[in-house]
Amino acid sequence: MTTDFSEMLPKMLFGEELKTELEVLPEYNESFRELDAGTRLLKLPDIYRIFIPNDMAYEIYHKLYSMVSVSMQRKGTAESVRLLNAAQRGHEETGSSSGYAIHEYKGVATGMTSATCIGVSGIGKTSCLQAASRLCGGTIETKLPYRKLVPVLEVSCPFNCSFRSLCSQILAKLDECLGTDYYQKSLKRSINAEQVMQMVCNLANIHIGVLVIDEIQMIIENKSGTQLYRMILQLINSSNICVLMCGTPECVPFFEQNPQMARRMAGLQYGPMMYDVHFKEFCQTVFSYQYTKNKTELTDGILEWMYEHSGAIPATVTALIYSAQEISIQNGSEKLDIAALNAAYDKRMKMLHPYI
Repeated sequence: MTTDFSEMLPKMLFGEELKTELEVLPEYNESFRELDAGTRLLKLPDIYRIFIPNDMAYEIYHKLYSMVSVSMQRKGTAESVRLLNAAQRGHEETGSSSGYAIHEYKGVATGMTSATCIGVSGIGKTSCLQAASRLCGGTIETKLPYRKLVPVLEVSCPFNCSFRSLCSQILAKLDECLGTDYYQKSLKRSINAEQVMQMVCNLANIHIGVLVIDEIQMIIENKSGTQLYRMILQLINSSNICVLMCGTPECVPFFEQNPQMARRMAGLQYGPMMYDVHFKEFCQTVFSYQYTKNKTELTDGILEWMYEHSGAIPATVTALIYSAQEISIQNGSEKLDIAALNAAYDKRMKMLHPYI
């Protein structure tokens, strides 16, 4: 008998309903500009909380949701339930410090179980993934058999590309969601690296829908990158979960090394924004959060200036508008104009000049 746990997920959203759920607009009122300088400076960071969904956000959400749905369907198969029962027996009967004996799921890494989300730094990949993860729902409790399921678990690629470090992150995050102590168990001297890996594989099969690994470009900066990649493939094959890797274009050549790797890691790729209606709408929203005493209207000239001086990267646009207002409030000019924006670009963005 099988159970389709994907039916316990929130419904997949589209159109205006999806936009409304993804969008984050902090509270703002024109009267804020009349507050004292100190209060306005403290409110100014709200600009960084703004999230305006675009086509990238919608695509990432639908991709992530589809992967979660596929994984949740597999959680209710007879094979998955067999592993759950075997793991529980291993914990109760053997007293194993890890609680899990070795049981392998005979899966295979395909374009549905593993994928990438590649984009230049600052375009909002991580923000989109976090927003999409939120809409996929929180921890789910099932009754027959009883277990807790985590639709999406997010970790970061270790700077040293150590698979033991990645396993530790996964266990620590899982403990946060389940209220367990698997991470502490993995630290015992009686458990070797191979046992920790198997522990993660079994727990992932039982509890995790999609594992999101951010900053995956770390794999090309360390000699252990290839080993970590193989560990991720083993995790996919042994646990039958889906893995979505997120990183910058620097990692593309790594995944293009051979057709098998490229096929398994095919996914989403994004570049800087175009000078179109989406860029203008983004700028209009962020620019409307003005905390200077004097209000400035967003003109075509300012729009063009921001496009040219931001490299069409949303994070840089936000940083320019934030820094320009901070400088303007501090020096008393109290105006978000080209002069303030130029000051922000010259004084605060020098390290980014070569990339813009």
